[in-house]
Amino acid sequence: MMKKALISTAVLLLAILAFACSSPPVQDELKDYAQFEVIDFDAIKIGEETSDIIGVYRDPILESLEYSDFEIVRSRSKFGVLDKHGNEILPFIYDGIMQDIPGLFMVILDNKYGLIDFQGNTRAEIEYDFLSGVEGRPIIVNKADKWGFIDITGEIVIPLIYEFANPFNGPVTEVILDGNLGYIDRLGKLTLLDPRYDTWPVPSQDGLILISVEGKYGFINEHGEVVIPLIYDRAYSYGNGTYAVDKLVGKYMVHYVIDKESNIIMESKDYAFSLRGEMYVGIRDHYNRTYPDNLHREALLDSNGNLLTGFDYVWIGDFVNGVAEYHKILNVDPFEQHAGIMNKYGEEIK
Repeated sequence: MMKKALISTAVLLLAILAFACSSPPVQDELKDYAQFEVIDFDAIKIGEETSDIIGVYRDPILESLEYSDFEIVRSRSKFGVLDKHGNEILPFIYDGIMQDIPGLFMVILDNKYGLIDFQGNTRAEIEYDFLSGVEGRPIIVNKADKWGFIDITGEIVIPLIYEFANPFNGPVTEVILDGNLGYIDRLGKLTLLDPRYDTWPVPSQDGLILISVEGKYGFINEHGEVVIPLIYDRAYSYGNGTYAVDKLVGKYMVHYVIDKESNIIMESKDYAFSLRGEMYVGIRDHYNRTYPDNLHREALLDSNGNLLTGFDYVWIGDFVNGVAEYHKILNVDPFEQHAGIMNKYGEEIK
C-alpha cells in the first residue's frame, strides 16, 4: 500500500514537472537559455523557435559599467532587453522597444508609450498615445489628441495643449493652437503666425523660419520679424546661415545662394545649387537648356560658386574632411558611369 502511494505521488510530481516544463514563464525560459556563456551578441541563442535577436545597442556613457552592451530581444511576440551576459534588464512583457535617446528605452505596452532607463526605472509613465525623441531635444508626446513635450526625466516641459506639433529640428518648431498656425521655442514660448501667411512654417536649424505670402517665399525670425524678404519663387535653408532662393526673371528661373542679410554669395541662371557637406555643387537637370541628353548632371563649385569641375557627374556625395564620393558619366548612350573619390579641389584621387 505504501509502495503504491509512493508510486502515485511520484507520477503526480512528474506530471506537474512535465506541465511546468512544457509551459514555462517567458522570463524563466529566457533565463534558462541565458545560462550559456555569451561571448558576443552573435552567439546569443534565446530558444531556436520562439525568439529573435532584434538589434544591438552600445551606450558610450555606460562603457565603464559591467553591462555597456544591450540586446533588444523578441520572445513569443513580446520584447525585452538583455545585457551582454544574458541577464534580463527589461522583462519580456512589451509590445515594442526602441532605443533613440542615450540611456533610455522607449517602450510600448497596450498601444501606450513610455520611457524606462537602463536600470529599469520608469522615467515617463506608459500612458502616452505617441512618444518620439532624439538626443538633446525635447521629447514630443501625444495624449488624448493633445501634443506637448517632456524631458528625459519624464517631466512635462511644454504643456500638452496643441492640436498638432512637429518634433524640434532647430530652435523652434511648428504647432497648431485653436486652429491657428504658429511656432514655439524650446521654452514653450508661442508665436502665432500672421494670418496672411499661406503655407505651413518651416523652421531651419539656424533659427529662421520659411514662410510665404501669395506664393512668394522668405524667412522670418522667432519673433515673427521678416529677415529675408518675401520676394522669391522658391526658397530653402541649408541650416548653416546660407539659403538657396530662386527668382523668376523674364522667362528664366535665376538661382541664388544668399546669407541672412540677403547678400548674394552665388548666382546662376544655368544651374541650381546644393550644399553637400563642406562644399557646394551645381545641378543641371533635364529642364536645363545646356544639355539635350536629359541627364541629371552635377559639378563641384568653390565658395563663390565658380566651377571647379565640368558637369560630368550624375552624383557628388557629401564632403567630409575634404573628400567625397562621385559617380562620373563615362558614356551617354548606352549609359555608363564610374564611381570614385574626389577632393575639395575637384581632383579625382581614386
